[in-house]
Amino acid sequence: RHAHSAAEVYVALGDGGSVELDADGEWRPLAAADVSYHLPDTSHAFRTEGVPVLVAYAWQGDVAAPTWWKHDMNDPTELRHDAERTV
Repeated sequence: RHAHSAAEVYVALGDGGSVELDADGEWRPLAAADVSYHLPDTSHAFRTEGVPVLVAYAWQGDVAAPTWWKHDMNDPTELRHDAERTV
């Protein structure tokens, strides 16, 4: 699970992936041509279901701000951790 200041959209180009929103523990499958939109600074995660999956994504907004995460994304008292950029 992670979040970032930019809005993000995933477009599944094949079957086999799933997405979790707002750290709610519910994984929603993504089939080919499905779209998943993530508002800025909202928790989300993507996983594959045992097969490679091709997903196109785009960010809009503050794309230079670091991605961040918390051990418990639902805990408002936990400080967030900025991920290190490698690119």
